[in-house]
Amino acid sequence: MPLSRRQKRAQAAKLKKPSKGEVSQEQIQSVLANAMQSHRQGHLDKALELYKKIAKFSPGDAEIKHLVGVIYYQQGDYEKSKTAIKQALKINPDNPAFYNNLGNCLVALQEYKDAIYCYEEAIALKEGNYPEAINNIGATLHEIGEWEKEIEYYKQGLKFNPDNYALMNELVKTMRDACYWDGLEEYTKLLVEATKHAIANGQKSPITPYHSLTLDIPPSLKKEIAQNYATIRYGNIPQRFKHERKADSLLRIGYLSADYRDHPTAHLISNLFKLHNRDKFEVYAYSYGKNDKSIFRKNIEKSADKFIDLMGQNPEDIAKQIYKDKIDILVDVMGYIQNSMPVIAAMRPAPVQISFLAYPGTMGASFIDYLVTDATAVPQEDEKNYTEKLIKMPDSYFITDGKQKISEPPTRKECGLPEDKFVFCSFNKSMKIDPATFAVWMDILTQVDNSVLWLYSDNEFAKSNIIKEAEKREIVKDRIIFATRASKEEHLARHACADLFLDCFTVNAHTTAIDALYAGLPVITRLGNDMMSRASASILNACGLPELITKTDLEYKNTALIYANDASLLTALKQKLSDNIKASALFDNKKYVGDFEERLLEVVC
Repeated sequence: MPLSRRQKRAQAAKLKKPSKGEVSQEQIQSVLANAMQSHRQGHLDKALELYKKIAKFSPGDAEIKHLVGVIYYQQGDYEKSKTAIKQALKINPDNPAFYNNLGNCLVALQEYKDAIYCYEEAIALKEGNYPEAINNIGATLHEIGEWEKEIEYYKQGLKFNPDNYALMNELVKTMRDACYWDGLEEYTKLLVEATKHAIANGQKSPITPYHSLTLDIPPSLKKEIAQNYATIRYGNIPQRFKHERKADSLLRIGYLSADYRDHPTAHLISNLFKLHNRDKFEVYAYSYGKNDKSIFRKNIEKSADKFIDLMGQNPEDIAKQIYKDKIDILVDVMGYIQNSMPVIAAMRPAPVQISFLAYPGTMGASFIDYLVTDATAVPQEDEKNYTEKLIKMPDSYFITDGKQKISEPPTRKECGLPEDKFVFCSFNKSMKIDPATFAVWMDILTQVDNSVLWLYSDNEFAKSNIIKEAEKREIVKDRIIFATRASKEEHLARHACADLFLDCFTVNAHTTAIDALYAGLPVITRLGNDMMSRASASILNACGLPELITKTDLEYKNTALIYANDASLLTALKQKLSDNIKASALFDNKKYVGDFEERLLEVVC
């Protein structure tokens, strides 16, 4: 909640003239100037002390109380922030910025309904034209799953500011999350053109790197978006540390993540830490995310030589800790995904820094030296689209957990599935389902009369949109069935009720594909043009099932039809998968870690 110069000048002008016996106006203005300077420089404790001092002389000044609330918010004391800004609103109930910032406090306190009310008030006071508050209410509505209302607010904001492409970026993301495709193509084209223009003129790209990976745009543009983001966000951060290493010491490898919890990344790396060769490596795990006390978190805490919980610490202190620990190789297991902190790596706390697993694309950053991939995910002719040097694993860049527990399989009836139908399934998030993929799925259902499509979504608006799109293609809603949220063990078990897994095109299944294969369900994929859209091919090759990798929409559809119409062929495929689970490289964690260590030693030596 930054304070503009205009607001600061206005605040100085609004200070009341003191009564006889009080300090002079000049003294108050001097204190205010010092407070604002301290605030600008990030000296929050000093600024707060000075703002409070001014408040004693001007108890009826709403802006001072608001500034006190801003400081408390920046310090993470959200209850005090809420109290202070509410006091400001009692004095001046018509200030939209007060409502907007109170909404931010309430979001931090997870008081979402009250936050939405505050944002609505702020927007109303600006007669609908308040982009910051619209963005905030959109993010809050997304958090609680009210995506339809979120889309309405974004569209409202674009009516006032049609060139606000950052807002359009959020609109496109939410439309894709919700499978709301009316107008999506037009918005996406506008956004892509605006992105190209921004990059060409050295301005900030409205499309963020992770969002770019989910769009069907050229890999070269995705690289430019990542480079633009890295340069603008982190290009001026000094690399603060000097590195020296004793050649005969154990190699210290530090894994940095916010997702050591019940999260797909933690599911995959469950066995990684304990399998490292302790004669050559010392393993550190740095966590700056929440501790959910799950079995996944506990397993990683136990498996690392040193687990350092840095939740709540600022990036500079985290970087200092990594440097203090003399880490030789920092493995960033986040990239640009949600809750990531690339600024840590930007300070260069380790001499070698690697992007690993979670972010399937280039970071476009000079502070990331290597990207872990494989020859399927990034063939030689595509290497030009990555700024990092590539560490290519011999099988797949995915590590897996080949010892996951699977619950007793449910019945089809318990899953809401028909007993006598062929069940295609795709447990991808709804945002991965794009119109092109969905059109092919509907063609498959049309040609396999006795079939249903089993999807996963916990959002009612997304479900209704998927059914609407199916009905447009004359597929009745009873043929689209939705799975509900389940524990990992239950989720793996319910795959037994499906016959064939259909992958998405631009954003592959990744961990979801591994889950399906591990549970014995074959996955059909279509080969794309970058890591995001070639991940399932990488996984299938490592599992010894290259026949399920297709190159075109037609080949994808025909492969699905072949197995749906030939029960003996499908049975043979499932038997092959069952045999491969025990013998393939995909679930051989010891081999994976050994191969990974060989490559780590090469990049250091």
